[in-house]
Amino acid sequence: MEKIKKYLPKFRPNWRGALPVVLFFGAAFLIVAVFFGLQFVMTASVITVLFQIRHARYNSWGYLFRQLVICEALALFAMIATLDTPLSLLLNFTIPFALVFLQSSQFVPKGYFASAMIFVFLQFMPPEPKDFGIQLEVVLVCWVFLAIVLKLYPYLQRGKKQAKPTVQTLHTGLKQLSQILTRIADGETDDDFSKELYKLEDTYHRMAYQMQTVFQKGDHGKKCFDMLAVMFQRSFYLVRDKAWQQDEVQQNALPRLTEVAELAEEASQTLNETDNAELIAKARTLLEQREMPEGRVRIFYRSCLHMLILICHTYPATKKQNLQWFGVDWQETWLKFRRRISRHSIETRFALRLSVVLTISCGAMAISHANHVYWFPLNAFLLLQPSFEDSEHRLVTRPIGTALGCLVVALVEPFLPTVPMQFAFAFLMMFFMYCSTPGTWVQPIFSTSFALILASMSMQDNTLIWLRIAYVITAVLLVSVINLFFFPTTKEKQFALNLRRLFQLHASYWEIARRSLSQNVDLHEYNELLTEFHMIYAQCREYIQKELPGETGTVYHELLVTLWKTFSELEQTAYLMQTGSAEREEYPALMDLTMQLQREIFPPQPTTPSIALHRDFRDKDLTYVLTQYMRNSGHLRSLYSQIASNTLIFKKKELARK
Repeated sequence: MEKIKKYLPKFRPNWRGALPVVLFFGAAFLIVAVFFGLQFVMTASVITVLFQIRHARYNSWGYLFRQLVICEALALFAMIATLDTPLSLLLNFTIPFALVFLQSSQFVPKGYFASAMIFVFLQFMPPEPKDFGIQLEVVLVCWVFLAIVLKLYPYLQRGKKQAKPTVQTLHTGLKQLSQILTRIADGETDDDFSKELYKLEDTYHRMAYQMQTVFQKGDHGKKCFDMLAVMFQRSFYLVRDKAWQQDEVQQNALPRLTEVAELAEEASQTLNETDNAELIAKARTLLEQREMPEGRVRIFYRSCLHMLILICHTYPATKKQNLQWFGVDWQETWLKFRRRISRHSIETRFALRLSVVLTISCGAMAISHANHVYWFPLNAFLLLQPSFEDSEHRLVTRPIGTALGCLVVALVEPFLPTVPMQFAFAFLMMFFMYCSTPGTWVQPIFSTSFALILASMSMQDNTLIWLRIAYVITAVLLVSVINLFFFPTTKEKQFALNLRRLFQLHASYWEIARRSLSQNVDLHEYNELLTEFHMIYAQCREYIQKELPGETGTVYHELLVTLWKTFSELEQTAYLMQTGSAEREEYPALMDLTMQLQREIFPPQPTTPSIALHRDFRDKDLTYVLTQYMRNSGHLRSLYSQIASNTLIFKKKELARK
């Protein structure tokens, strides 16, 4: 009873959130059933998943048309896979692998789900080859219905057109930046303020990350979010750095930050897609003023102005880019492909597991013609999750929920003598299914009841219940074996790979910084690494807080924070190098230094001698930041030596450069 009481308060918001999805599914189900027949109703289920994912987001016509092409292509591949067993084995290995590889990442692990569901589920009730054209028509009709509802939904929900996220959040972010700078100028540096800054940085890094794909051509909206995230990151580091706060000269310079705050406030109101010359001129005027004392505050002040100028230049380019239907940066795509196609990559590891599971289960479906054999790949697909722990949890909860669902149907079915009553009960179960949390033992009760009642309309005996249980058990056994022996990725293993990647990102950033001395480097190369570093840092931080309590967690947390400090100093160094702080005759010495620092950071070794700054550069800001970096780097090496001997994370074998 206590569990039921705890669940009831959650049910109302779940009910309200599920109602649009339930209504959409009901309407799509009726459209397909009335105009094409019950044989094609599986399309209604998969198109509902797209609505469930996208109905609360902005959906451009370009995005919707891309989804149409993807859906039609996946439907065609699904039908081809049902023609014979070799095609089934080939396509069920390659298509899921490609979908995970292209649409998912360790930060968006289930990006593949909707597309993979279309491909897998449309194999369950395939039409005859002569009716393949009808199936494609059904997908088209469902897409038209989806597009209409997604475009109308914002009006029905809010009574007004939904603004494009780039427009809506960029101006909001600039206003937030203005408020943050004002508070820093007033001397606010407490822990609550630091947490607020970290959340803002995290928010805009995630926005930027969600806008990128494997195939992309330097999205300008993403660049704007990247630059906002960088300014919040620099604000966070300024507030957390206690060294300059003891310096009276630096404290006296703080009020000058109100000038940048006022400019950011003006930009939040006047930034546009046509002409931002006035904002750029004001920022340049502030940059030309040299009265500020050298040090941390001056570096922060000037870096924020440079970023605001870059935003003013970049934002108008979003309008031009929106007019491009297709553009691919093939060099960047190749680099991303090389990073992903690795045994250390979560995308590759999960893609292989999913491909093997679907090849075996869908292959068994292609060979066997047993009743409702598609329940085997269906359950296997839902049981296998990117997270090892989540998958293991479902291996327990799904059989329990399935057994309870079978019991419900066995008890209720005698009281449903007519088809309308059976449909009414099925849709009631479907409603509760969408109200339930995926992965719990509750949801399979309703999904099992829904499936069994619909299936019982064509098969009137208790065999269905035993078939359902048998297929679930078979799926559990298959997924258990694959999880255990085929590229398992536990939280501990992923934490190890994440820490390894943080060190590697340091080296990659130094390489780009050094390259900027001899050639132009596009801003998005820096931003890609900054975003990835932050996303991985957040995952490591969460793991340490949840899984590593006590003294071990304290050491790892200090290591992680020091990694963040060194990366922040590195980012500041790269910014100063890119904005011309070093004289040309200093380039050879600077290139040699950056190469040494790159080699020092990855792969890290406790015995590596510390690199010293043997000379000062003419630009005092650059000298200051490099000195701070080396100080933090020395502390990082000290922490590393404490844990290097007792964890696989820092074994030389794990860190060996490919």
